[in-house]
Amino acid sequence: MVMKVKFVYLSLLLFGQSLIAQTYNPFSTSNQLIEDAVKNSFVVIHQRYQLQDSAGAFYGADGKDYFGESYSLAVKTQEGYLIDNSALYPWKTDSRFEPYNGSEEYKPVLSESKYRQWNDSVYTDQFAAFKTNEAEIILENASYFMPGSQFGNEGLSVKELADKNEGWLVCVVAGQALLSDSVAKLSLVVYRWEMKTEADKSVYEINPKVPSGKTVVGGIYVLPEVTGIGVLSFRLLATLHSASGEKWQLLPVVNETVEEATVSDKKNCNKQVVKPTLIEKNSN
Repeated sequence: MVMKVKFVYLSLLLFGQSLIAQTYNPFSTSNQLIEDAVKNSFVVIHQRYQLQDSAGAFYGADGKDYFGESYSLAVKTQEGYLIDNSALYPWKTDSRFEPYNGSEEYKPVLSESKYRQWNDSVYTDQFAAFKTNEAEIILENASYFMPGSQFGNEGLSVKELADKNEGWLVCVVAGQALLSDSVAKLSLVVYRWEMKTEADKSVYEINPKVPSGKTVVGGIYVLPEVTGIGVLSFRLLATLHSASGEKWQLLPVVNETVEEATVSDKKNCNKQVVKPTLIEKNSN
């Protein structure tokens, strides 16, 4: 009996030491629990936009019925979902639109909104709940909240950052940028990350640690909390957004400052001016 107790104690001790070691290993498979708990909170949003002239006619480019498009990551919460600048205003991160920025002749308008959830391989055609006038600013040029029940109010609960936070950074990675591969297979890299807040600051630069050959496309910062016997909940503290160059920023989801984030680099970097082409109306 004594030997059995010693054996059980030793096994638990070794198991505990193993967990401690794995906790601080960014690429450990022991993080599977966290991955499974949060992966379905991510959604890829596909936006297309057209140009509209003063007479009300719409224009695309390159023979297509849209002028530009964007793919970006959204995060579901219990009250709606969080999006970035390129989802709300896809033309702001599209270099093709720069020659027409501030133009009196053309203005950009969203023409199509689609999404796909984590395990989906195709995009849902209609994203009826996406209404730009309902977006609430969390941080100008970077983070916005869209209220609604598009996803059945299933998502993460949010929480304000404390002075010191011992949470987990969850990076969404792919083989290449979302714009290069709209149905890219996504995966997660999860590791512990200690974050200290500063007064009147709402943007925190970070250099995510991910395996070689992987591209970060977004992410979240979560805090696990015991909310009942045998119940562990993950609270959303911040979202991960692209800044200039290869820099990334953590942006708190509960933000009371007026600071602006750095606008991410322009995509579709084409130095040639793209000429708008009139979209012919269907005669039927």
